[in-house]
Amino acid sequence: MKERRKKQLSGKELANAIEEACDGLIYVSETDAPIELLFVPNHDSLKLFEGVQAALNEKKNIKEEPASKFFDRLTAEREWHGPREKAKVKRFVKLEKLLKEHLADLTLFRAGRVRLEVVAAGFDSEGNVAGIRTKAVET
Repeated sequence: MKERRKKQLSGKELANAIEEACDGLIYVSETDAPIELLFVPNHDSLKLFEGVQAALNEKKNIKEEPASKFFDRLTAEREWHGPREKAKVKRFVKLEKLLKEHLADLTLFRAGRVRLEVVAAGFDSEGNVAGIRTKAVET
């Protein structure tokens, strides 16, 4: 049986869906920061790293890692989770699924040293760089 592929969203539709999925989500590190949409319109032969770099304040010290490194901790349900934590985990699972289904080359970018800019992004169906961004403090 053939697997049915989900309809690919246009750049604008996907940006709206990501923005909606991020609404109210907070990334917890040594500081709490909102998770927000990242969207860089397609330019001729835009490379993913260049698109992300253009959106970052920190242009140096950028590390690339698998996007799963960002989501693994956020999507794992723990024994001690109550209803509130379980609801948050479900929202992160939904966000990760949205990004994986609609973005090619989904990658995690971490820029900076102590005060980090964190981006999980890839290419949408129209060649735009899209994903999420947040900030973290790690000492």
